[in-house]
Amino acid sequence: MSRLLEKHWETVSESIVIPTEEATLAGVLAYPQDIPAVGRLVVAGPHPLLGGTMENNVARAIAEGLAMSGWITLRFDYRGIGGSDGPSMYDSAAIQSFWETSEVQDEQERWSDLRDACRWLVDIDEAELPLAVVAYSFGNLVLSQWLDQGGKLDAAVCIAPTLDQHDLGALAKSPISKLAIAAEDDFATCAESLQAELPSWNNTKVTLATDRDGHFFRGHETWLCNRIEQFLSEFTAANDLPHTGLTP
Repeated sequence: MSRLLEKHWETVSESIVIPTEEATLAGVLAYPQDIPAVGRLVVAGPHPLLGGTMENNVARAIAEGLAMSGWITLRFDYRGIGGSDGPSMYDSAAIQSFWETSEVQDEQERWSDLRDACRWLVDIDEAELPLAVVAYSFGNLVLSQWLDQGGKLDAAVCIAPTLDQHDLGALAKSPISKLAIAAEDDFATCAESLQAELPSWNNTKVTLATDRDGHFFRGHETWLCNRIEQFLSEFTAANDLPHTGLTP
C-alpha cells in the first residue's frame, strides 16, 4: 500500500525565493518532517490567466499531499505572478490576447521558470534523489518546452494535457517514465484527442477519468494525489536511480 494511503506524515512548509538570471520566483517548499525523503518533485501549474498561481487547488493539493508521502515538493509562481518578479500578465492587452488566441506574449519562455525551480530544488540538497515534475494544464507546455531545450528529470505526471491547444511533441516523445491523467469531459481537450493521442505517448501510463470535474478536478484532489503517489511509488521501487543532473 502506498504511504499516502497508509499514513499522512507530518510536514514542514517554507516560503522561499528562487533566484534566476533575470528575476526571482516566489515558491513554497514542503517536505516530510520525521522520515527520509524519497524524491524531489516540482509542480508546474496552469496558465496564469486561468488560475495559474501556486495556490491553485491542484498545484497546492499535490505539493502538500506528496510531501505527506515522503517527497520534497516545490510549487512556484511563474514570472509576473504573485510574489514573482517580472511584468504582470494581468494587463488588459494580455487578457485580450489570451481570450482571442489562447496565448500571450512571452508565455513560450516560461520553460525557463521550471528549469530554474528544478535547479534550485536540486541544489539545496546533495542527496541523489530522483527528480519528478507534475505538470498541470499549461504546465504541460512548459514541461514539454523544457524537455525540448534539454531538460533532464526522472519521471513526470501530466495532468489535463492541453493537446488541442499546444504542441506537446517533446513531452510525448520523451523516454522518461510518465503518467498522464485526463478527464474525458475536459473543456480544453476533446475526448477524441485524449483517446487518440495519449496511448501513443512514449513510456506513458494513461488514466482517462470521468466525473472528475473536467479540467479542474475540484473536489477530487485527494484522488489525484493517490494516483500520483501510486505511480511514483511504483517508479521508485522499480528504478534505483541517482539524480540525473540538469541541463542546460
